[in-house]
Amino acid sequence: MYNLTIRKTLMVKKAILLIGFVALFFSSCTDQKIIYAHGTLDSVFKKAKEENKWLLVIFENEGCQACENLVSELENKSELKDKLSDDFLVYENKLNAIGNEYLSRALYSIASPAIYIFNADGVLINMLVGFKTSKEIQRAIEEGQNLKPVSGGFASRLNLDGRDLIDFGNLVLRSARTLEKKSSDEAQLRQTAADLKRSLNMQTYFFNNYLLAKVYQRLGDTEKAKQFAAEAMTFTDSFSIFLYQPLRNELRFLLDSRFEKEDEAFAVLDKNNYDFAVQKIGSRPEATFKVKNSGKKPLIVEKVFGNCDCMDFEWTKTPIMPGETGAIKVVYRADHQGGFSKTVYIFSNALNTPSVFSIKGVID
Repeated sequence: MYNLTIRKTLMVKKAILLIGFVALFFSSCTDQKIIYAHGTLDSVFKKAKEENKWLLVIFENEGCQACENLVSELENKSELKDKLSDDFLVYENKLNAIGNEYLSRALYSIASPAIYIFNADGVLINMLVGFKTSKEIQRAIEEGQNLKPVSGGFASRLNLDGRDLIDFGNLVLRSARTLEKKSSDEAQLRQTAADLKRSLNMQTYFFNNYLLAKVYQRLGDTEKAKQFAAEAMTFTDSFSIFLYQPLRNELRFLLDSRFEKEDEAFAVLDKNNYDFAVQKIGSRPEATFKVKNSGKKPLIVEKVFGNCDCMDFEWTKTPIMPGETGAIKVVYRADHQGGFSKTVYIFSNALNTPSVFSIKGVID
């Protein structure tokens, strides 16, 4: 009886050890998951600092297949996924997401997909553009961690590359984030002005001049605020107007306190998207959008273009008077099979330029 009890006890112990071993085995085989962060970019920076994690930001545009492929690459390559799971938060930043615009504004780029790598203190250390393999992303992370220069070929309109682009980006991003904080004191604002002047020596463009104007406005130096506001307004290329139009309106009021938004031209589209449904390959389907001037000054459509060279446009060239309507016609060149989704931008003298609409369909 005694021996039987001992044998039972040993069997129970073996069973417990076996169960523990099996549990340990399966837990070690469980896939680690990438931790995605949510909220605004500022809240994600705060979370990364609190958790002492680095941050990988994926900049995405709507309907971007390469962006979807990139996310799949992150999630399905075990070595990279393990790295991200252990050390990183991953954040998907959509184009024009409210509160997150300063990332593309600071780096003067809306290329997608793009990857921005930040350390736990919110310092930009590296970036890539376009679809990248897991090995390329891993290398960019390692280069950044070892303080090596940025991987080349980043699609920015800034005439900078390598370490200069990273340093410039950090100066402007840090300045933009300081200005977002309404509690910034005079010492912080003066340091921000110094940082922005350093950035001006590297490259002058709309955004760093705009930020300097806002800094001096906060400091109560109206003369310098107007000086940099006027300089910012000299950047009138289409991309600057597209990316910075809401900020341009702020500066117009800073330069002239009599400026009234209600007195300007204002463009209103009759629809924001059009579905061509199924079209035959080789066809040239057309869609017409009406644009009404609901403002008080004549509306002049200056330029229309799309995010690919697969479209042709015609539009009302004469001024559209207040209350009247013009038209934008888009012709899609259906030369490739498959689904499509394209964006069209209408640049004008309207307060709300550019107006944006989209087209989609399937080519059979």
